[in-house]
Amino acid sequence: MDTAFDLPLPQGSHIQAYADGIIVVIRGKDKEEMETKGNAILEKLFALSAEHKLSFNIQKTFQMPITFEGRLNLRNPPIISINNHTIQVVNNIKYLGVTWDCCLTFTKHFKALRDKTDSLTYKLSTVANGFYSKRSGLFRKIYYGAIEPYLLFGVGAWGNRLKLKKIRDSLNSLQRRPLIKITKAYRTISTEALQVIAGIVPLDIKAKGVFGKFLLTTINNDIKFGSKIFKWEDYETRLDPHNINPADNISITYDKYKPSGEEIEIYTDGSKINDQKKGANELGSLGFEHFLVICMDRSSELCKDVDDLIKKFGVYAKEITESEECRKRKELVKKPGGYTIFG
Repeated sequence: MDTAFDLPLPQGSHIQAYADGIIVVIRGKDKEEMETKGNAILEKLFALSAEHKLSFNIQKTFQMPITFEGRLNLRNPPIISINNHTIQVVNNIKYLGVTWDCCLTFTKHFKALRDKTDSLTYKLSTVANGFYSKRSGLFRKIYYGAIEPYLLFGVGAWGNRLKLKKIRDSLNSLQRRPLIKITKAYRTISTEALQVIAGIVPLDIKAKGVFGKFLLTTINNDIKFGSKIFKWEDYETRLDPHNINPADNISITYDKYKPSGEEIEIYTDGSKINDQKKGANELGSLGFEHFLVICMDRSSELCKDVDDLIKKFGVYAKEITESEECRKRKELVKKPGGYTIFG
């Protein structure tokens, strides 16, 4: 399948593929230009598939003209063929969980999403009420952990259309059933009031943030929110572990010797060798400027040692503030034997 990406394509055309599904995007000024480009590309794909002893299912191959500004007509679409079979014309297709329509309004996508969300909300609430009826805040966690990510799936596809009021209204209406469940309010209450009472960000605003993150970290585009510009170079890009040779993976090995201070090391306390507990002060003798301490001990003395070490070696003020704030809010990551402290 990867060899399809190496095919020379006409200008304004590209191939998108996932597993055994291929989408060919063709851009042209008029119907005739799109017919010429489309038939040329499919001829190359058919030859490539024959070379690799593969075949296309004509019954599952569709053409969807995007009728932007009425330049194309579904009743008189471009005629594109593969192996002398004319490709069927449709007004919507579903690809990777997102339903695309010929006008890119995603109306059918959100309609199907509404039905599934209502069903999902009902099923999850039924199970949660049956086993955890006394935990009033449980469904809020379910919303953030399951329902909201489900609603925002595919935002990379339809995120560009968030400027349309119809799309924003559709997103907010999808929130209505889960918010009624969270607030236990009457069904006659407005969606805006539900969002305020529940203290949950409107879904269209949340979608803008998720889409902005997608642009920054996935396709490396700069974004602008209000008057502020965010440049993708200022953020870490997403690392695909499948693109790394296993031999090049960096691993932190375990040994029983004292840290050398030369590379990234993890210092653990809690071995209780000879009934002793070692505090973080021992790290100070190693000359660490930035460090990671895993405290396998719940004693407050050890956390005090970490704070003393931070003050002694002058870690940045920002890091000190974050360390103190995390301690106050008890946001240290709990481990079986104690806490994990990041410095």
